[in-house]
Amino acid sequence: MPASQTETLPAAGRERSRPERRGALSAGEAMVLAATLGIALLAWAGLTLADAGRYRLAAAVGLAVLAMVALAAVAWRFGGRQRVVVDGAELGVLAGVALVAAVLFFPGFAYGAGKDPGAYVSHAIAITRVGSAGFDDPVLDRSRIPTVEVMREDEASRFPAIWIGDRDAHRIVVQFYHLWPALLASAFAAGGYTGLVNLTPLCGVLAVLLVTLIARRAFGLLAGALAGLLLATNMLEVWQARYPSTETFTQMIVSGALLGIVVALQTGWRPAAGLAGLLLGVAYLARPDSLLLILLAVGAGSVLIVAGRFDARAAWFAAGLAATLPCGFYQAYVSARRYTLTNNVPDLPVVLAVILGALAVAVLVRRVAPAAGRWAWEVL
Repeated sequence: MPASQTETLPAAGRERSRPERRGALSAGEAMVLAATLGIALLAWAGLTLADAGRYRLAAAVGLAVLAMVALAAVAWRFGGRQRVVVDGAELGVLAGVALVAAVLFFPGFAYGAGKDPGAYVSHAIAITRVGSAGFDDPVLDRSRIPTVEVMREDEASRFPAIWIGDRDAHRIVVQFYHLWPALLASAFAAGGYTGLVNLTPLCGVLAVLLVTLIARRAFGLLAGALAGLLLATNMLEVWQARYPSTETFTQMIVSGALLGIVVALQTGWRPAAGLAGLLLGVAYLARPDSLLLILLAVGAGSVLIVAGRFDARAAWFAAGLAATLPCGFYQAYVSARRYTLTNNVPDLPVVLAVILGALAVAVLVRRVAPAAGRWAWEVL
């Protein structure tokens, strides 16, 4: 059945059997995943342009659209056509959960002070004004000002979260990873400060919908509705969804990756796994602790290799992760190296040794003792 055609599921009480429905992608899943991917690509495009000193809203949007079209073409050409169904009950649950979340999350806190939110907000606005993630600081010009007071000698901080990147070049850099400020910059450029502060609530609503869809696909419609409502009404979720920090954005990206994995497992649609890998790599661009998820994915892939279960879906996931992981390593160990190491994240040689070593051991065990891998998989 062509992907452009849709099929309406019967009303509640006459819903298709779970095995039959699991082979299709629902319209709700397609819309929420597309929105998540669009935001992730806009953030990535803005970061790329800001790192190159060429940020403009039109350029970021154009680059994100081109990336979306390219990914859709690859999925269409090499991933096969996926059957899409319209589930009225699921759409109703999504609408209800989205309404509850929106009432609780909007409007976002108009708060741009303090070390974390102040740095993100100030950095975002500065990116829109100078087009770059790094900035010249005239105070660092030794010919004008011989000495400069710093907050901490070990960090060479001009202000909280503002570090001296290169004193001789008069360059300062914001200590945090720059993906979130790059996305906030697009929100500010498009909608001013109102657009900026309401980006986090938007990401929060999408995160709640993604969790709803994950639970719905794994455990049923009622479980999905309860999961979404419980998350949307959780005090910590409401607080973070209104606060201009990276937690909610990262939650949205990671939840999108998890939904992609579940869809790929149940439907066999390989592009969903590729989307999951790509989103996981984007999460690494947002926060250094996302490296733990990368290592978890490498561990899972190693187990699949040993067990002889590394199929096309796993290959698509690896390809999606490979598309974004180099950018993550560049940010972690080049543009934000000091921040990465300050957070006690292992240096790049150690990380590469763990990743390549795990994969090499998995391939070796698979070739030398394949029976042991099959036995371990059965036990697991």
